[in-house]
Amino acid sequence: MRILVIKFGGTSVRYATTNIINIINDIRIQWDKIVIVVSALSQVTNMLLETLNNALENKEYLHLVENIKKVHLDILTDKTSIDRVNNYLNTYQEICNAISIIKEITPKTQDRITSYGELMSMTTISNVLHNNNIPHKTISSNEFLKTDNNYTNAIIDFNSTRKLVNSKLLPLIESNNIILTTGFIGSNSKNDITTLGRGGSDYTA
Repeated sequence: MRILVIKFGGTSVRYATTNIINIINDIRIQWDKIVIVVSALSQVTNMLLETLNNALENKEYLHLVENIKKVHLDILTDKTSIDRVNNYLNTYQEICNAISIIKEITPKTQDRITSYGELMSMTTISNVLHNNNIPHKTISSNEFLKTDNNYTNAIIDFNSTRKLVNSKLLPLIESNNIILTTGFIGSNSKNDITTLGRGGSDYTA
């Protein structure tokens, strides 16, 4: 079984979805299985972090939430996908509202917030694949990528990750030709979201 792992960065998933479809249609003929890793859409992670900081400093941040929403809605067409992105953004705004009151951002909270960038991207690209009749399955990388507790710059626990790749990811690959997943996101032994730090999507792939 020949498996290709291919990663699309933020610029591609935001501005070049047609190119992504063309590439996948070309390579799906040549490979038995394809695993697609996607980053957050370009500038979304920066906007997520800026919103957190604005909330902490009592600066206006709702316009940033709307900007993030627009970036995704410019691509999304499926109501279920739109609702999923809106749910992420509603939770994200609630967390920002709380931060503006308690005046504290923990690394754990920051990881949860920044993970939404990749999760919304996976939802968006899945919508694009469906619209182009490309069957696939999605799985977030935190379901199989285990790390230590070093929030915002976690280190992979390779033994635990290997077991989960074998038990969760490989069976999914064996039963489906194309898998879509996130980069950047892992989880610790308590299943709390962790991130690998900026550029972590490349490392995931």
